[in-house]
Amino acid sequence: MSNMSIVGEIPDTLSKLTQFRIFNLSSNTLNGTIPSEIWRMQNMEVLDLHSNSLSGRIPGDCCKLENLSLLLLDDNHLSGPIPENLVQLQFPFIFLNLSSNQLTGKIPSPFEMGRFQWSFLSNPSLCSSNHFGNLPPCTRLHLKMLVIILLVFGSAILICTRLIGLTKIKAFFSKEKDDAPSPQWKLTAFQAIDYDIQDILCNLIDTNLVGSGGSGKVYKICLGNRNGGVIAVKQIWSSSGELEHDVLEKQFQAEIEILGSIRHANIVKLLGFISSSESKLLIYEYMEHGSLYEWLHQKDDPTSTTRRLLNWPIRMSIAIDAARGLCYMHHSCSPAIAHRDVKSSNILLGPQFKAKIADFGLARSLLKAGEPESVSAVVGSFGYIAPEFGSSRKMNEKVDVYSFGVVLLELVTGRRANGGGGYENLAQWAWRQFHQDESIQLTNVIDADIRDPAYSREVQLVFKLGLICTGTNPSSRSSMKQVLQVLQR
Repeated sequence: MSNMSIVGEIPDTLSKLTQFRIFNLSSNTLNGTIPSEIWRMQNMEVLDLHSNSLSGRIPGDCCKLENLSLLLLDDNHLSGPIPENLVQLQFPFIFLNLSSNQLTGKIPSPFEMGRFQWSFLSNPSLCSSNHFGNLPPCTRLHLKMLVIILLVFGSAILICTRLIGLTKIKAFFSKEKDDAPSPQWKLTAFQAIDYDIQDILCNLIDTNLVGSGGSGKVYKICLGNRNGGVIAVKQIWSSSGELEHDVLEKQFQAEIEILGSIRHANIVKLLGFISSSESKLLIYEYMEHGSLYEWLHQKDDPTSTTRRLLNWPIRMSIAIDAARGLCYMHHSCSPAIAHRDVKSSNILLGPQFKAKIADFGLARSLLKAGEPESVSAVVGSFGYIAPEFGSSRKMNEKVDVYSFGVVLLELVTGRRANGGGGYENLAQWAWRQFHQDESIQLTNVIDADIRDPAYSREVQLVFKLGLICTGTNPSSRSSMKQVLQVLQR
C-alpha cells in the first residue's frame, strides 16, 4: 500500500493480520506513533514505513519479530534512543535504515560496522563510540565527572584561564603564518587553474553545501570574477575506523586514477584534488542542473516547492549522452572500465541538459573486456544491482548495461529504481507488465508527463530496450555500443 496518499494513523488492529510476511505502507502521509500491536505479527519478514510523518519512539518490542530481515523507518519524525534490543533481530544479516529522523543517543555498538554506515544518516543528535558514519563521539561518564571535579577546584579554573590566555597570545603572534596554506595540504591539478588551496578551504561552509551522502559532502564554490567560474568540491568523509578508512581510500584512489586519465564529453571532468592526512577533496566541473534523479523524482517529494518537468526529447538526449559516456568506458578505454554504480543520481546535467556520468568511486578496470571477474563484495545501489551479484559474484561491463537499463525504465515510467511496488524493484515490475501485455500498449506504464502520441513509438522502443538491458542473463544483454546505436536511430 505504498504511494497511495494514505493519511491518518496506523490502526491498532494489525495484530489480527498474523499471516502477513510483507507489510509496506511507505511514501504516504501517515502520522502518529508506530502501534505496539504491529510487533505481534510474528510471521513478518519485511516492514517498510519509510517516507511518512510518523513520530514517537521506536518500540523495544520490535525484537519479537524473529523472522524480520528488512526494517525501513527512514524519512520520518521518530525520536528518542535506538532500542538496544534491536540487535536481537537477525543481526548482522538484517537490512536496516533509520536515517532522516530525530533519533538521539548512542548507536548500539554492534551496529558500528561497515554494512550499517548509511543506516543512521541525518539524525543530528545521534553519536557513536568511534566516529562511526562521521557521527560525533559520545561523551563518556568519567569525562563528565572529570569536568565536574575541575569546575569544583578553583585552581583548575585558574589553569584553564591561563591556558586560554596563552593560546590566544600564541594565535595572535602566529596569525601571519596561519594565513598561508597549511603545509599538510597538497594540491594536484590535471589542467591549468586560477585558484589555490585557500580558495577551496575557505569556502567549505554550510551555506555552500549542495549535497551529502554516505561517502562525503559536495559543495558549490563560486570562485569570483578573478577566477571566473564555479566548481564542485566533494569532501570525502574522514573515518577513524580502519576498515572504513581503507574502503574510502580505495574509492578515492579509483576516482583519481580513472577520471584523471580519461577525457570524454559525457564523463564529468575531474579538475584536480587536494589531499592531507585527515581529509580528501575532489574538484570537479560544476553541473548546474544537478542530477537526473532530482528531475525525475523531485515531483514525488511532498516537501518540494517546485515541479520540475523533463519532456521526452530532453529525456532521449540525456539517455544518448549517458550511453556515449558508458560506451567510451567499455569500448574505447584500454583496459575497459566498469563503472559499477550507474544510476540516475550519478548522471549529472549541465547547460542545455547535456548529461555526464559521474562518481567513479566504485569503478574498476577490467583485465579483459567481456570476461567476468570475481569481486569480494556486492557493490552498487539497491534497484540497480545486476542479479548475477546475488549468486556468483562475477562481473563484467554487463553490470553497467543492467544498471543503465534501469535508468531507461526510469526515464520512460517516471518510477524510482526501487519503486516497483511490494517486494519488486523497477526492472522486475517492468518485466511483469511486459508479460501481461507483450504488445507494449501500456499507457498506464508511461510517465504521465510524456504521454504524447507524437513520441509514443519512440517511448515504447526505449521501454523495450530497457527490458533487454535488464535481462537476468548477462549474455542476453546488449553491449553499450549496441544500446547507443539503437538510441541514435
